Amino acid sequence: MNTKQYVLRKESKLREVRRPITRVLKESYLKMKITAYLVLGLALFVYSEACSVTIDNKSAYSVGWTLIYASAIRDQGNVASGARYTKDCNTCLPRDLYVTWNNRNCYLYLNCIDRPTVEVNIYPQAGGQWRMSLRNHQTGETSFCNMPSPDEPELEKLE
Repeated sequence: MNTKQYVLRKESKLREVRRPITRVLKESYLKMKITAYLVLGLALFVYSEACSVTIDNKSAYSVGWTLIYASAIRDQGNVASGARYTKDCNTCLPRDLYVTWNNRNCYLYLNCIDRPTVEVNIYPQAGGQWRMSLRNHQTGETSFCNMPSPDEPELEKLE
């Protein structure tokens, strides 16, 4: 056997060994890739389903609320005195929350991914002034807003 034949025989044996190894590597890579996409898809689904905002009205007055995202109103509604309302955030993105009472807004930034519970309180202060506080229980962030007196005719107190 000459050198050329010897080299050709060795190359053909190497090819026979390489083919199964290459096939196994390609199959395992494909399985890893499919598994990674399935896990990522499931995580995103669970993550997006878990996003919500709860408004807990501890005040003696009904309040209105508005969720704004990207400068557009996404959701709005009312919460009666002593009631809780939970709203799903279609996406787990940050929102601006405006709580309205006596024709005045109070603002709180929140992130739906935290599943925040926002506590609303309205209470009197010295000198006849009233104040609304919005407290995000998950982050501890609190917003205080001065409000007009509830004696104004357009405000109705729930009893």
